[in-house]
Amino acid sequence: MTKDADTQPSQTARPRPPRQHRALRVLALLILVPALLTALAGIGALWYARGQDFAAPVWLKERIETRLALAMPDLGLRFADLTLTVSKDWQPSLHLTEVSLTPLGRGDPVTLSDVTGSFDRQAMLNGQLRPRVITIAGASIHLNRAADGTFGVALGEAAARSDTGGTAPEIGQNLTSLSTLLDTPSFSALRQIEGTGLTMRYEDHRSGRAWTVDGGHLVLSRDGDQLGLRGDFSLLGGHAYATTVEIGLEGAMYSRAVALSLKVEDAPARDIATQSAGLAWLGVLDAPISGAIRVATGEDGTIGPLNGTLQIGAGALAPDETGDPVPFQSARSYFQYDPATLSLRFDELSVKSAWVEATADGRIVLDRIEGGIPGAMTGQLRLSELVANPAGIYPNPLFLAGAETEMRVELNPFRLEVGRLDIRDRDETLSLAGRIAAQPKGWDVSMTARVPEITADALLELWPPAALEKTRDWVAKNVLDGVLQNVQFGLRSEPDSRPDVLLSFDFEDLITTYMKTLPPLEAASGHAELRDNRFVVTADSGRVYVPGGEGLDIAGTSFIYRDTTQKGGPAEVRLRAKGALGDVLRLIDEEPLNLLSKAGRTPDMASGRADVTATLNFDLKKNLPPEEIGVAYSARLTDVRSETVVPNQTFTSAALDVTGTSSDIAIAGDAQLGGLDIGGTWSAALGPDSGGRSRVEGWLNFSEAAAKQLNLGLPPGSIGGSTRAQIRLDIARDRAPEFRLTSDLRGLSVRLDSLAWSLGRDQSGTLEITGALGTPPRIDRLALDAPGLAATGTVSLQAGGGLDTARFDRVRIGSWLDAPVVLNGRGKGAAPKVVVSGGSVDLRSLNLGKGGGEGGPLTLTLDRLQVSDSIAIRGMRGEFTTRGGLSGKFAGSVNGRAPVAGTIVPRGGRSAVRITSEQAGAVLSAAGLMKQGREGALDLTLNPVGTAGSYDGLLKVSGLWIQDAPAMASLLSALSIVGLLEQMSGGGILFNNVEANFRLTPSQVILRSSSAVGASMGVSMDGYYDVKGEQMDMQGVISPLYALNGIGQIFSRKGEGLVGFNYRLTGPAKQPKVQVNPLSLFTPGMFRDIFRRPAPTTN
Repeated sequence: MTKDADTQPSQTARPRPPRQHRALRVLALLILVPALLTALAGIGALWYARGQDFAAPVWLKERIETRLALAMPDLGLRFADLTLTVSKDWQPSLHLTEVSLTPLGRGDPVTLSDVTGSFDRQAMLNGQLRPRVITIAGASIHLNRAADGTFGVALGEAAARSDTGGTAPEIGQNLTSLSTLLDTPSFSALRQIEGTGLTMRYEDHRSGRAWTVDGGHLVLSRDGDQLGLRGDFSLLGGHAYATTVEIGLEGAMYSRAVALSLKVEDAPARDIATQSAGLAWLGVLDAPISGAIRVATGEDGTIGPLNGTLQIGAGALAPDETGDPVPFQSARSYFQYDPATLSLRFDELSVKSAWVEATADGRIVLDRIEGGIPGAMTGQLRLSELVANPAGIYPNPLFLAGAETEMRVELNPFRLEVGRLDIRDRDETLSLAGRIAAQPKGWDVSMTARVPEITADALLELWPPAALEKTRDWVAKNVLDGVLQNVQFGLRSEPDSRPDVLLSFDFEDLITTYMKTLPPLEAASGHAELRDNRFVVTADSGRVYVPGGEGLDIAGTSFIYRDTTQKGGPAEVRLRAKGALGDVLRLIDEEPLNLLSKAGRTPDMASGRADVTATLNFDLKKNLPPEEIGVAYSARLTDVRSETVVPNQTFTSAALDVTGTSSDIAIAGDAQLGGLDIGGTWSAALGPDSGGRSRVEGWLNFSEAAAKQLNLGLPPGSIGGSTRAQIRLDIARDRAPEFRLTSDLRGLSVRLDSLAWSLGRDQSGTLEITGALGTPPRIDRLALDAPGLAATGTVSLQAGGGLDTARFDRVRIGSWLDAPVVLNGRGKGAAPKVVVSGGSVDLRSLNLGKGGGEGGPLTLTLDRLQVSDSIAIRGMRGEFTTRGGLSGKFAGSVNGRAPVAGTIVPRGGRSAVRITSEQAGAVLSAAGLMKQGREGALDLTLNPVGTAGSYDGLLKVSGLWIQDAPAMASLLSALSIVGLLEQMSGGGILFNNVEANFRLTPSQVILRSSSAVGASMGVSMDGYYDVKGEQMDMQGVISPLYALNGIGQIFSRKGEGLVGFNYRLTGPAKQPKVQVNPLSLFTPGMFRDIFRRPAPTTN
């Protein structure tokens, strides 16, 4: 038996020759008998009949039928007409029509419309009738392939109607029977049997399909021991084209080794695919195939290699499972299938379509053979002459050098698994892997691709314009040059679903733009990835060059396209830039950002280094307005220097932190502004409506250097240490920056000698300064509230620096000053002039004597100058200087009643006062020292001593009249000095000279010694006076008729005569208690002290 390419031979017992073979012998007898009758007719008749047809008479037909019936008892023969013919070349032939061969008792007859036979002339001359050519017309042939793959063939309608292959003898049996027949003497001259007008039915029980063809033509030829069969058929199927088949079979007699050839034209691919495992790969095509197939069998019936040459016409890759076929124009294949190894070797497999043109060669191994048909195929192919444009996705086809692939194909259902597909193009190799499966609504595709290295231009050539269109457009427009490495591509596509695409690659030496108007990234390396429709490009290194710059390191910069499926969708640039601050400022001031221009600044505003992180959000559309670009950024600036951040001031910083958006900016950190140590945050609004406004909120280290920088005009040495002050600076275009400074003053020492005030570093207070940093700076408000000093006012500075005028509405310094104060600058290095207008000064606690330096003038116009608790100079006017302490002259009135003039000089760190007046009595009265005095000239000196408010005083009065003095009157009354008492009650007693040495303290007056002498009397006094309680404890000597008695002062104290009365005054000053010792009258002056206590002393 013979089998198709995937079936092994089987051994069967030689069967009894079937009735079809007996029919052949009958045909031979039909030819021999008429030939014998013809010989009897004679040579003459043959000569006459040459070239003509002669119908046989009835008797001859009957005899022939009878003879054939005797020769073939098991087969009935009938025919309608018998015609004899001798050709002009003396070739005899016999023609029978409507021949019927009926196996007796065995079914339906085999009907042949025409049978014609020609004979061997030489054999005929020898009396032997041997046919050379037999021609049969109108036969039916049945070809059958059983489920096990064996083929059988039979003649007749009965065989054609058989529903199994069992009724059709196997081809090998037929060949053996034919060889036996041809080996008989009767058929030894037979060279050809030809069948025309044949009807052929092919039933393939393996595939479950059947085909019927009409008008078939077969020729069996013999050349010695070699047999050959040729045939051709035409088939009309359910296609727009007709299929023609030519078959050929060659072999030797009695041999089962045959060579089969098959030529087809426009045969459906699926019909051919069912006939051999080596042709099964054609089953996924819907296309007409033309070509030739050759196969040989061995003596044992084993099928040898199948060789094929196929031309495939226009059609499509269309597995049964999909409704979305892939069309092609043509294909061609030269291949060999080896059933022993179940392998296909393609010497050429080419395809031409709108998608791809390629030529391939390689080897495929079949797998999972069931029913002679493989379920899968695995193999390797090498492609050359590759031209690709799948689905017209490229404007021009791609011409590629070649490709190699390792793949596996599942045939039912169709599934292509690509283990490796390496596509070569120039110096690049694109490696693909994945699977493609047919689905009813289309194709299920899962594919990955990898390119080790490729240029950006080459990638764009491979990247279809319509695939990831928006991502590709961005790459095409923005990637100007560069090399891409480790390119990874992934595609997951299912029918009725949006494809899921993954793309990633590394890049180096890349030149790309990320925004249209900004400088490109150069020499960039990094990574890009498209995942879940999100495209991200990140640079690990690279530089951006702005005109005239050194270049910015942009490592860490990334571009993000959030949704590649959305046209004009949102994108984000995450910018990292390190480099010169000037380059960064130029970059952020490029279109469309214009961040500095919005703030009224220029890129040359500062120098230094910068590390910037910025985020730009915008839509990828043309002509994008700047206001639709969202900007957020942060930066670390180092070694910053600027001459323009604050006009006319140098700004430096070791490090600053910057944050901002498209509408605002903030800079924070520690810095130096013109020598000031400052820190905090500068913030500004951006945009046309901002007016160039910005604000600084922070601190400055307030010290002597800061005071100089702010041009406060303080004398050198006025400030020591430092304190942190909070500052706010408001900046606006075309306007001097306005500031507000506050501090608790802790850690700062301040000494204002001109104001006799100082602050220790361990003390605290409140300082507030507001003004503007113009030229010159302006101080609108200076408020200070600290221990011992409170002041509020304004300060104006000179254009060249230094104090012009400081006006304070109220200054309170300790307990000695509460008055408006004006400080007038006197030039660089000079202490200001102090003008006090109104208010009060209390000399009791004034301490200006320790002042050093140059000092400055002081003009006082006071409501009150408090000298002691009971003495005040009202309406005081004076001009002083603080150089070396407070000194100067003044004028006023004591307690508002007695005019005086005076001088203040520094003494022991405080102020000594000398007061003079030509109205001594009024002065003494106003001061509460002697309310009944009048006239006289006064000279009072007060030297500070001890604690505040304490003085050592020296009083000198001349020409003083005393009248109605209670204490004096009481004393005179006690002494019964009637004349003096009446004199005092009248015009008064004149004292030509009054002197006193005393200690004045806030609580008492200690009268160390005093004397008052006149012509009428002399008085000495010492003791104590309680100022607050107005209590006195005085003692002394009164000497009447001092003009005569005064000589005694040689032996006693000043103011005491030779003769005098010791007295003591105690109690209230208004009504003192008078005690007089009459015995003292008889005591000479030198011994008078035995009757009184010692005079008071002070330290």
